[in-house]
Amino acid sequence: MTEKKVVELLVSGGQATAGPPLGPALGPLGVNVMAIVNKINELTK
Repeated sequence: MTEKKVVELLVSGGQATAGPPLGPALGPLGVNVMAIVNKINELTK
């Protein structure tokens, strides 16, 4: 079973990028950072 982790971040709606704070927080977790960035921007535009 995979381990679940919670990452709390604050980014401006529609302006998330793969740079700090998202990239450094999510990259080490092995997730697709760009997919998450695109989803955040899609939901907050």
